[in-house]
Amino acid sequence: MQEVVNLKQLEIEQLEKQAGVKAPDIKPKIEVKVSSSAYYRAIKGDLVDEMVGNLLTGMQCTLPVRRLCDGFYLFGTKKIFIKVNKGNVIVRAAGAYQNFTEYVELNMAEEQQKIDDLKRTSEWD
Repeated sequence: MQEVVNLKQLEIEQLEKQAGVKAPDIKPKIEVKVSSSAYYRAIKGDLVDEMVGNLLTGMQCTLPVRRLCDGFYLFGTKKIFIKVNKGNVIVRAAGAYQNFTEYVELNMAEEQQKIDDLKRTSEWD
């Protein structure tokens, strides 16, 4: 992601030299950092994945979350669809979209309980 930003910055500088005019500074709406969660590591270059990782790390979520493919994740034991819309991370849940942070807060305890039950019966790795 940072590589793309650097290339675009060089392109802007070249256009400024050609036109003889300085472009206005634009601050990005979203700051992207790579997650370093104990259970989850974001794939560099995947904006949705990096934003999910940042949110999970910020929330100190210890629930295992795995990326299955573009937009699809395993959140504890549930398969969910996540996307970014207007800079917000949202989840498809119960036929509607919900803010990702709210979804995690509402479902984390229930999913952790499911995992704990599965561990007790030796059905969880």
